Amino acid sequence: MRHQRARSIVSFDGLRPDLISPELTPNLCRLQSLGITLSKHRTIYPSETRSAFPSLVTGTTTSSHGMVGQPICRPLGYAAAFYRHF
Repeated sequence: MRHQRARSIVSFDGLRPDLISPELTPNLCRLQSLGITLSKHRTIYPSETRSAFPSLVTGTTTSSHGMVGQPICRPLGYAAAFYRHF
């Protein structure tokens, strides 16, 4: 039986690659040197976590995978209003 190696995707939402350095983030810098980085990666529209991560793992756009926007709850006194961003 052939064993497949486990793989992990580690993503830091909103962390720009230029903010990782041996002086500022030595552990992240070491982790980066041991793996693959997406230095030329750009986000899709809308640039929200709920839509960007499925695009990252599927290689498709929001029109293909269907994850568009994310609801945000903002308290207004005792009530809450729900907004959907698109």
